[in-house]
Amino acid sequence: MIKRNHRYAGFWIRFPAFLLDALIVGIIGGILLSPLDLFDDNYFDFLFNLMMFGLVMAYNVLLIHYWNGQTIGKKAMNIKVVAKEGKLDLSKILLRETLGKFISEAILGIGYIMAGFTDKKRALHDYLGDTYVVYKD
Repeated sequence: MIKRNHRYAGFWIRFPAFLLDALIVGIIGGILLSPLDLFDDNYFDFLFNLMMFGLVMAYNVLLIHYWNGQTIGKKAMNIKVVAKEGKLDLSKILLRETLGKFISEAILGIGYIMAGFTDKKRALHDYLGDTYVVYKD
């Protein structure tokens, strides 16, 4: 739940957290899905990309839900995702991390960049999930 004294986390603190999370998921996915590289077929390329997408979504949704609003990258940057009101529930996290981030990326990353320009440093996916990213107390 958002508190009055929370400091909102903007684009430049969220970006390194995103990069660290992408590196972690990339390494895990590369190891787990490397057998698919043995096949030289468009079907396996599609399957690899689909499975990586699923891995990214699972990583973000599960860690944010079960680890106090933080992924490893967010924990390293001392920031976390919080709900506007009440507890951060799974439905809000799913909406934020799937549809919200898909739209944020689909419009050339503008959804992410919004965090640098909105008053409470909210990205598009934060608006959709009714969440904020704040510095951890």
